[in-house]
Amino acid sequence: MSSHVERTPSHGKPATAQALNASLKAPKGTRVFFVDNLRVSLTALVIVHHLAITYGALGTWYYQDPNKDMLAMIILSILAAIDQAFFMGFFSLLSGYFTPGSYDRKGGRTFLWERYLRLGIPLLVYDLVLDPLREARQE
Repeated sequence: MSSHVERTPSHGKPATAQALNASLKAPKGTRVFFVDNLRVSLTALVIVHHLAITYGALGTWYYQDPNKDMLAMIILSILAAIDQAFFMGFFSLLSGYFTPGSYDRKGGRTFLWERYLRLGIPLLVYDLVLDPLREARQE
């Protein structure tokens, strides 16, 4: 039994896959808005996830509300478990999909330097300044 999928006459791929590939190979300087919208949605989900941990879900976070209602704890823990199962992987998938194009455009040295500036410096600031302040405050 075959499934009914609309095929394009030129390549035999499903029409939706061809449209997706065409939109991802947009001319230089254009944005892929559905990917931006997906990133914004995933970022909002990460914020909700950390709020859930703060207000009742199982897990560790910098602050946890001392008033724990059992029903809220169960609901928020289920929410956190479900969204944690996919949101970080989805961010990695999106990042990995666009990395080869960025690497090809910029070259290896520039690509790595820009990654260092975007990721390495904030990590160093957190490790050397913010985390020691947080630990000193907790003591």
